[in-house]
Parts: sequence; C-alpha cells; structure tokens
Amino acid sequence: MKKLSIIIPCYNEERTVSTALDMVLAAPLSISKELVIVNDGSTDNSELEIKKWIDLHKSECEIKYLKKENGGKGSAVRMGIENSSGDIVIIQDADCEYDPCDYEKCIQPILNGETQVVYGSRERDVHNRTRSSWFFYLGGLSVSLLFNLLYGTSLSDEPTCYKTFDGDLIRSIKFRNNKFGWEPEVTAKLLRMGFNIVEVPISYHPRKINEGKKIRLKDGIEALWLTFIYRFLIPMDKVAGEKNIAAVKKEFNFRTTLIGIFCLAYLLRLFLAIPYGNMAVENHLMRPDSLSYCYDAPGFDWGFRAPLPCILYWILTKISPYALRSYAVLGILLSSLTVFPVAYLGKLFSKRNAGGIIAALLWCFNVTSIGHAPLILSDTLFTFFAAWQVFCIVRAYETKRLIDFAYGLGFGTLAALTRGINLPWILAVAPVLALFIVRPLWKCGLAVIVNFILAAALLLPFMKYNYDRYGVWSLEYNAYNASVHNCSAIIAHAQKRNSNDVLAELQAKVPHGNVRESIKFNKELFSATVRQYPVSFVMTHLPQYQIMLPDVPTVSENMGFSTSGRGTLGVLRQHGIIAAVRHYFSGGGAWVVLALLPLLVFCGLGYIGCLIFLIHALINFKKCWLYIILWGALSFYYIFLPGPVVMPRYHLPALIFTFGAAAWSFLQVKKIGSKKQQ
Repeated sequence: MKKLSIIIPCYNEERTVSTALDMVLAAPLSISKELVIVNDGSTDNSELEIKKWIDLHKSECEIKYLKKENGGKGSAVRMGIENSSGDIVIIQDADCEYDPCDYEKCIQPILNGETQVVYGSRERDVHNRTRSSWFFYLGGLSVSLLFNLLYGTSLSDEPTCYKTFDGDLIRSIKFRNNKFGWEPEVTAKLLRMGFNIVEVPISYHPRKINEGKKIRLKDGIEALWLTFIYRFLIPMDKVAGEKNIAAVKKEFNFRTTLIGIFCLAYLLRLFLAIPYGNMAVENHLMRPDSLSYCYDAPGFDWGFRAPLPCILYWILTKISPYALRSYAVLGILLSSLTVFPVAYLGKLFSKRNAGGIIAALLWCFNVTSIGHAPLILSDTLFTFFAAWQVFCIVRAYETKRLIDFAYGLGFGTLAALTRGINLPWILAVAPVLALFIVRPLWKCGLAVIVNFILAAALLLPFMKYNYDRYGVWSLEYNAYNASVHNCSAIIAHAQKRNSNDVLAELQAKVPHGNVRESIKFNKELFSATVRQYPVSFVMTHLPQYQIMLPDVPTVSENMGFSTSGRGTLGVLRQHGIIAAVRHYFSGGGAWVVLALLPLLVFCGLGYIGCLIFLIHALINFKKCWLYIILWGALSFYYIFLPGPVVMPRYHLPALIFTFGAAAWSFLQVKKIGSKKQQ
C-alpha cells in the first residue's frame, strides 16, 4: 500500500502541537501515514508535548521523532524529508493554520499520475479564505506574481505550507536554505527542471504574530531575491541536483523529444519549400496577396494590411539584403516553433507527456502548415500568436488564474496586429469567455478592463491612422475590399455561375486610384447584394467544409510542380471537391497527392481525434460544457468567420485546439484498449 510521509517541523509550538498532531492522525486518507516530527531546537515545552502525544498514539500509525539544534524551518524540513520513506511527501506546520482533511485533495493528482508536485492553494477557494493581515497576504501574492512572471507559471499561492511531492523526487532535490527561503528555492528548482506544479484549493485559518506567527518582512524579501537568483544566476546543473531518478529523466526526455520534433518540423518545411522547377527563389513563395505586405512594392499602403507583418518585413529589409528569403525562413521557423504551444496544450488536455508528443507530431506533419510556412503572407505569424493565445486561454480555464487569461489577451492582441480578423475575438469573444473562466467576478471585471485598455493602447493608433486617411475605423482597410470577393461568391451561388467569372466582372467596376471611393463602393455593393440575394447570403455564410481541406496544392506549388491561378477555387465552389481535384491536376502532377499521402493520414487522424473529444464532451456535458464553448470560441471562430471566401490557410489557428483535443482522445483509446487486454 502506498504511504504518505507527513513532515512536521516544530519550533516552540507547545500550545498547538498536540492539537495539530491530533488533526493529522484523524485526517481521512486513502493510503497509509508516516509522521516525521522534527523538533527544531524548541526552548519551550514542545518536546514534552510531542513525547506525551507519541506515547499515547505510537500504535496507531508509523511515527518518527527527530531532534536537532535550532536552524530554521528549512533545515527541519530537509531533515524530515531525508528520513522519510513515503511514496508521497507533504509538509505540515504544527500551528493548526492548515487542515489535514485537505491531504486527500493534495495527493490525488499524484496518485492519478497527473503530476509529481501539488501545492495546496489558499487562493483557489476564495469563500474559504481568511487572512491574518493584508501585509502577509500582499507579501505572498508578490512572491507568487514574481514566480509567474519569471518562470511562466500560473501559481496563485507559492508560499503555501501544503507542498506535496512525489517522494523519490523531493528526496533527490538538494535545497540549501535553512529558513523560510527553502520554499522559493525548491519551487524554483522544480520549475527550472520542467516539473508542472498543480494547485488544489485548501482551507486556511491563520494566526497573528502575537499568537506565535514566525514569518517576518525579511523572509518575504529573501523569498523575492531567491526567486530571482534561482531563475537567472544559478547554473542548471546546480539546480537539478541528482538526475538519476526516473521522474527527472521523464521530464528531460519530454523536452528533448519536443526539441527533436521542432527540428524535424523545421527541416521538413525547409525541404518542401525548395523549388525543384525552373523558377526564381523569390517568386515561387509569392502569392497574389504577397506584395501588399512588402513596403517597397509598387503601390504599397501601410493601412491596407494589419501593421505587424509589414513592420516585420520593413525590419528585415534594414538588416538583410534578401528580405523576401529572410521572411520565408522566419516563417518556417515560426511554424516549427508552434510545435511548443500545441504540445503544451496536448499535455494540458491529457495530463500526460505523451499527449504533448502526439499533438506536436500532428502539427509537425500537417500539410497546410507545411505549405504556408514559407509564404510571404501573414498566416504563419498570425497562427504562431494564436497558438499561444489558445494555450493560455485553455490553461486559464484549468487554473482559473487571471494571469493566464491576461497572457491570452496579450497574444490575442498581437494576433490582431497581424490580422484584423482577431479584433472581434479580443473585443467581444474574450470578455464573454472571461465570465466562464475567471473567478471571482471582480477579477473577471478586471480582466475585461485590462483587455480593453491593452487593445486601446496597441490597436487604436493604427485604427485612427486608417480613419484619418480613409474614414474607416479598422486595422486594415483590406477588409472592406474583401467585400468584392464575398459578393462574387453570393452572386455565383444565386446565379449558378463560376465565382471567378463573377469576381472579374465586379472588380472591373471598382473605382481605382481613390481608396475612399473604393471602400464606399464595396460597402454599397455588399449591402445591395445581401438585399437582392438574402437566401444565398445565408447559405454561403454557413460553415463550409472546403476550409478544412489539407492544402496539398500549396505544397506542390512551393516545390514548383504546379502553379496557382487556375481558377480551382471557383470550380470547387460550383462543382465540389472531386471536380476541383481533376481541374487542378488536369495538366499532370497528381502523383504529388500520393507522395504526400502519409501527411494526409496525420491530418485525418487529427480531425478524427478532435471529433472523439467533442463527442465525449457532449456525452459528459455537465462536466465538459465549457470545453464546448472553448472549442467554439477558439476553434470554430477561425472556421466560420471568414465567410463565403474560404481558403485552407484560414483554419490554421483552429488546428491548435483540434490537435490538443485529438491527443487526449488517442490516449483515452489507448487506455481503453489496455483495460480490455487486462
């Protein structure tokens, strides 16, 4: 039977130690207990109280009593851990501030294999939270916030006493601080080694200084300092200590595997971006929209596109004589780096490293991502920011932490600066999500306020630029020019015509040379088209399967085996996928589809896995209903919003959630299969 070692450091706690030990002994637990009591050189009657208690209860559970000279809480905890033998170790003060009835909540994530470190958070359950003083509360909050900023975590209560560890793991970590600083030291070392700290809500009944509380201001300052130095000034080999235990190897192997998948993704995208036909290197990665991002192109206008890709290209022209090639290589790098947020999301969903590996592989071999990685467009940069946005929002749901939601809003704002399509998400969808994710409600309100302040500070200057010049509050006035494309799809649907032919007719009518007149014409055209063809407007704005098709043609075009501009999209809308494939490969090159078939299998597995996840969420709707909302907000948003003119590259951000959910599904299928074999 598994065992929990309860480390109980004690220094001058004669008034409370017996009561605390009674509470520990009476606490309900699904595994056996081992009490390791460490007398840290008490000068009162604590030792007498402890020995009397042990004499009364020594037959009820395994008890170890250790005595040492006074050295501080850290030294007592270290001695207790070194002398423990439990599969799990938890720290318990002898002052009755914490309730041992919370042990079971703390050990369950470790017993379930979800993590190896659990912190009992006094901040998770605000209805059960009392404070000895605002001074202590703000001090603990400051330490937690600094950890979150420096280590990228989402801890709500780092200074908590109820730190719970896998026994072999904590016995392998050598911490040196003898006083309260042992807590930020061990937390920093665990995070530097890559371990995930899970928090569970616990109760708390604090005492005041005149009642024996021992922590002081200098301890808080030391905690902040240690948080900093263990992040930047301590080498990794001194942080990790002994690395010969399975737990450390497991996390090390996970990170090493992710780096390997990143390298594979980079090389694969680079190889499939090399032209094998007779074409210029700069031209084969250009598409009809590409020049609109290049500030040195004829007719370039800063307001036509969202600013970030254009600024990025402008910077590349200043530092490299081959700006287009540099942009392509950077796109390949960003597409490959997206492996990491996808993997972290898969790990978050499945609570397993294997889930992260599966999600990373699905992204690595995704055809659409491979095809668009090197193109002189904004989609890869946009997807990179959107991927971190999706991960942070889902993690905020898991942790209920405002800081995670704030990170999500930050990445969402960067995504909006890359493509204006994300603007409605951060201004409308995100505030609604905050109502479901962030607790308590006052924090939700704060999140919404911060969201709008951030959006105003970063986005309004660019929107005002377009308003002053063209009379539209928009990050990119290209959104209004897209009305011609949307109208061509609506009219083609109503008149049963090829949308490319309709588009050519409409573009001939657009006023050229005057942006304001062009925008006005597009607005009026869209309004008139909707009034004339309301049914076709609705039908063309319904979800379209075409957007989810793997983009094999783009990979083929990058390699020089085919060319774009064949009017295949119009054939697809009018006659369906089979006719479009025949049309596209009518001049040969269909063998490319067969060559890329293994990659298409990965794409199909990702869709099937996500479907299983959604079916499970619907069946368990009471527990998983928010996942349905998250999928709709974070995934469906990028599928439905484009409207009637859809291209596979538009759905790249939707794949982040899709592959994370698929990783969970595959591990569930594996688990079910293992049970049947047993």
